[in-house]
Amino acid sequence: MRFTVIVGLFFAFGTGDSENQRVSSPQTSPQSDAAAAVARLTVQKPELQHVALLFRHTVRAPRVFPPNDSLLRPDLFPRGVERSTREGLLATRNTTLVWREWYKDFLTGDPNEVYARSSQADRCHETLAMVLDTWYPSPDDLPLSQVAIRMPPRGHDKYVENCGNMRYITRDYDPEFPVADAIYAEEGFRTVGDYVNFLRTRTQLQNESVNFFYMAYMEGFLSLDYEYNFTRRDHWMFNYPKTREFARLYLLNNSINVMAPYYAHYLMEGISNELEKAANGISRIKLSLFSFHDLNLLSVLRALGHNDLATDPLAAVALELWKNRSGYRVALRVSEGITTEWKYRPGRYIDIYNGTEKVDELSEILYLMRNFFRSQLNVTDCGYFGSDAKI
Repeated sequence: MRFTVIVGLFFAFGTGDSENQRVSSPQTSPQSDAAAAVARLTVQKPELQHVALLFRHTVRAPRVFPPNDSLLRPDLFPRGVERSTREGLLATRNTTLVWREWYKDFLTGDPNEVYARSSQADRCHETLAMVLDTWYPSPDDLPLSQVAIRMPPRGHDKYVENCGNMRYITRDYDPEFPVADAIYAEEGFRTVGDYVNFLRTRTQLQNESVNFFYMAYMEGFLSLDYEYNFTRRDHWMFNYPKTREFARLYLLNNSINVMAPYYAHYLMEGISNELEKAANGISRIKLSLFSFHDLNLLSVLRALGHNDLATDPLAAVALELWKNRSGYRVALRVSEGITTEWKYRPGRYIDIYNGTEKVDELSEILYLMRNFFRSQLNVTDCGYFGSDAKI
């Protein structure tokens, strides 16, 4: 029987009756009712064994500030280039309370039950530090969690730096890729290339690369959307918000076609190891946290059969290891993160696919995570491929 989670795992295993079940069930004899009751008593209630929670860092400052722009200025992001913003960190605290509610009946608050791993990027470390301070606060008045953060030195993070060069984001860029008809009708750009050329002309930065405009104007103005309530009157970029977002997502998803194996394979190996250790009873860790990037989440979701989910700041991918009478099953819970109105999208359970087949048995999930991208690791000149750092 496949392990499909909709709202409650107990319902999926037939461990209790819902009101809807009683209304829709046909009339049965007392004998069959008694037999059903006995059968229910023999079904082992599923027990959560481990949660591997992969999430994207919170809202951050832009990576690139163009020269002489009226709004994309470092002084509007006082915590620094690429660093988490103040509002983003406050949203992290509130989001962590949501995650904590998901697992309030499973986790105990003991800091020894947590493994915490961050990307080498400062914004990921800052986000994870805020998560831990909220979820596992210090027993005294110090703003410091007792959970240690594992973070490799720069240049040695195999989960992200084996192919982290941003030049690959536009390797398959097609300037003739059409903008959606409805957006074209409203904002007037027929192709992504038309929009990029408009940016070059409007900014008088004719020699800058597509990567530059992606990081500075597409990502950068998204950071402004989160942090400030600017309008069309404040900057010409706000006249074309739908084209900007369409072009940003096109370039982001285009990059996944190239970089997914490098942003997911080794990370999924690490996550699968935590699940396997929990199932084998050789680890006391109940919660493993992985603070990473949108590229990581999008790539992992692709391996799990999903290409159409958003991974906005604080998006989450939770792989839950459950044990029942038939063995170990894995459930997938996701949230697409916070909107620019600072609303957190609720978590929901979705199926895991290997091709077109739904899978949930632990052995199937481990095989999928460890092998989906293995044969696609064919670029070797773009980063660190050495041994895992001893963290």
